[in-house]
Amino acid sequence: MPIIKSFSKNSTLEIDVLPIDRQSFLESPLPLSCGLALHIDDFWENSDQKIKKIDETWIQKIVLYPLLSLKFQKFQDGRFYSIAHLLKQQYHYAGELRATGPLHATQAHFLYEAGFDSIELEDENTWVVFEKMMNIVRNRYQYHQLGQRQDRSTKID
Repeated sequence: MPIIKSFSKNSTLEIDVLPIDRQSFLESPLPLSCGLALHIDDFWENSDQKIKKIDETWIQKIVLYPLLSLKFQKFQDGRFYSIAHLLKQQYHYAGELRATGPLHATQAHFLYEAGFDSIELEDENTWVVFEKMMNIVRNRYQYHQLGQRQDRSTKID
């Protein structure tokens, strides 16, 4: 059974996280009392162009939800770091951003710095390794743009 851990002293939200179909959601949104499970492809406008734009209508709807669970498809895919940063900085998302999927302990600090508030892991042992990495790694992701997160030097819970 997966466990959810917070990067801060705040507890994580314990609400239903519902997987969604982007088009159905735009036509008929879910109640604001639930969280949304999202994939990377949900964030782009439907387009045949090589360069895809973020769908502003989509973003304006999802930032109303208290929890967004962003599912990494594979360890090497870093697009959600940029999405998390945009949601927190440009769209002022105040809810909980949760990272899920095949996460590796070496990503812990970068997930935090990009704007994630919590992670979903397979077991408690994995969290112990994540916690150690958070306290060792000192590199900063997008250091010059992070605002309140750039001065973080304390240990996590």
